Amino acid sequence: MTEKQKRFADFYVESLNATESAVRAGYSKRSAYAIASRLMRNAKVKEFIDVRLCEKESLRIAGQNEILEYLTGVIRSVDPECPLAAKLRACELLGRRYGMFDGNCNLNFPAIQIIDDISLIG
Repeated sequence: MTEKQKRFADFYVESLNATESAVRAGYSKRSAYAIASRLMRNAKVKEFIDVRLCEKESLRIAGQNEILEYLTGVIRSVDPECPLAAKLRACELLGRRYGMFDGNCNLNFPAIQIIDDISLIG
């Protein structure tokens, strides 16, 4: 991938406008549309753009682990400013995530089976 192609890809990640990105990267305004179209079909340029867009998205959007860590932090918070209702809601959301409740928010743990094995001792 050339330096110019890399600049094009970087500008494209910022603007999502291929023609504008080609002009900003230093390509001719007259041929920017055609060049941008060709660059968007270039495998190396496309892969570079896809990787950069994924990185950008992961910085903007909270992932599963981040959300679970946040909810756990709310529950464990010793901050007196954190209302009890927020802690209870975080508990409820985590409990639902791990399937601890049925539809009525009743605890849903597996039944305990008691086996009478005292008669086997002898």
